[in-house]
Amino acid sequence: AQCMPKDKDCSLSRPIVPNLSHPLARLFNMAARGLAFMLMHVKLSHYNLFTTQEFVQKLAADSQVVADCVSCGEVQEVYIAQSDVKDMYTEISHAEIESRVSELLLCWRREGKPAVLNVTKMGRKGVTTGYTCDRRVAASMRVDTIVQIVLYELRHAFFHVGCKHIMQQVIGVSMGSKGGPELAW
Repeated sequence: AQCMPKDKDCSLSRPIVPNLSHPLARLFNMAARGLAFMLMHVKLSHYNLFTTQEFVQKLAADSQVVADCVSCGEVQEVYIAQSDVKDMYTEISHAEIESRVSELLLCWRREGKPAVLNVTKMGRKGVTTGYTCDRRVAASMRVDTIVQIVLYELRHAFFHVGCKHIMQQVIGVSMGSKGGPELAW
């Protein structure tokens, strides 16, 4: 077994702000699930893993690529690095996030994917292509609108510090946001 220590600075405070009571929480959740669906169904290089089984598959595939490169002499040295989720959330600039989301949308269109997704209003699953048949349980959302909602949540992340201070998160993704995991890709 190997032990890989984390270089986490415990003196830093990282606010985790739940947005369950946010008036747009359900809409943000739906948009985040729509964005995750797009990410899952587009041919774009990313490291978002949607199940734990994918981690093993991705690690095996990447290890095989490295082994092939080493065996044919293309690579002389291999370095392994680790990162913590906190870095994914707090260190990514909004400009970089917006650029990657725009790239996802461009790739989605270039591959001829549908312009409308059917997103369930509750739960973690339930995104399909096309229009909904039952508006009580799902909504038809244009992919452009999904992107606009997710980016709105990113740009408008505010939180209270004590009773007097309201701060805006201008770097990174709010760790309590619905779209956080998808935006940190």
